[in-house]
Amino acid sequence: MFWGMPQLTEMLYLPQVSLAGPESAAVFGVLVAALAMIGILGYVKSKFDNIAAWTSIAALLSGASLTYTISTGYVDWVSILFGWATLVALNEWLEKQDQRLLLLAGVFCGGALGTKYTAGVILICSIFVLILMQKPRSWKTIFSSVVLLGLAATLASAPWWIKNFMGTGNPFYPFFIPSGAMDQTRLRLYQSLPAWKDWRAVIFLPWQATFMGFDGKEGFAATVGPLLVGLGPLAVINSKLKEPHQKTTIGIASIVAITGLLLWGIGSRFSGLLIQTRLYFAIFPALTILAGAGIHAIWNLSSLGVRFGRLTWMLAMFMFGLNVFGFCSGMVTSINPFSYLLQGEDRNSYLLRRLGGYMLAMQSVKTLPDHSQVLMLWEPKGYYCQPLCDSDEVLDRWSSDSSKYFDSPAVMHAWKDQGYSHILIFN
Repeated sequence: MFWGMPQLTEMLYLPQVSLAGPESAAVFGVLVAALAMIGILGYVKSKFDNIAAWTSIAALLSGASLTYTISTGYVDWVSILFGWATLVALNEWLEKQDQRLLLLAGVFCGGALGTKYTAGVILICSIFVLILMQKPRSWKTIFSSVVLLGLAATLASAPWWIKNFMGTGNPFYPFFIPSGAMDQTRLRLYQSLPAWKDWRAVIFLPWQATFMGFDGKEGFAATVGPLLVGLGPLAVINSKLKEPHQKTTIGIASIVAITGLLLWGIGSRFSGLLIQTRLYFAIFPALTILAGAGIHAIWNLSSLGVRFGRLTWMLAMFMFGLNVFGFCSGMVTSINPFSYLLQGEDRNSYLLRRLGGYMLAMQSVKTLPDHSQVLMLWEPKGYYCQPLCDSDEVLDRWSSDSSKYFDSPAVMHAWKDQGYSHILIFN
């Protein structure tokens, strides 16, 4: 089913992995994250000052998940990069009224959509920016701008919809309608996960995601740190004293942040999967910019000799420092890639140390007789035993096939007919 997901990032990784091995994807991911952070740093500095710029980066990296995913070779930081680029293009367009900048914003929205379906939330947020901030606000002007933005985004992401339509007849495969490998049973199982907790998860979503979200756990499944939520609302302080370009920057970021959070909350009530924080990283640059604007807004506030801006900045740096310390200590102790990078440890022993029982299972698969074919149950990760394995993509293989073939002997018979010789179960 993941064949149908937008694959822009994977296509960027492909030539590098072909030339330099799988580790190159992680290296490229680090460069993408660096580019995103340099961009945010320069952008916030140009609108506010150095303190705001560095605070925005500290807010972004005060959560363990975003720090950790820098080196995972995944799509999260590509979504963040496109989200930041969209904000800059919209800001420049509102200030200069050059339609080419609006087209560029649409291309970046299409890039986000081509990275991950849910990253397309930045396109909806951008439409609200056009509606609420464009001057003059005639409906004709707004409509033409929305059409231009949407057309650019559609063209930029069109290869994925065309590929899906040609392969399955469903441009938005694997969602919405049965197609390809997603029959009605699998589609129902995948899309009908109950909403996580109750309505309070929506009403208090930013705080819930911050204080109840932990990497690798159910629900939000990410640790994002408190600075994004804590500093952002401060950006509205002393709004009358701000320069026009600062008001524009804060306005765009606020609309994107609020719209994105609303869409996040609404989506999470339709499917429990849509509560996951990682799905909405494209709006995080807006939260980051607001955090920088927040520290800038209170920098000169003081009372009874207490300088609130400096005190808040010290707390922010302390939280950032704690996360960096935790990350670095983990790199040196539990993860410790240096023993492998410096050739003190071979590849197999490094993978066994890092992946444990999973890697033992992958090694055992490679000892099977020739022409074996392994079906994996409740294990979605099949990279290290390809092409011998078919992984359980979304942990639904048993549920889907048992409902299709009615009893266990029939399921086993069907699997044998499909060419499987062994079953590997994650218990």
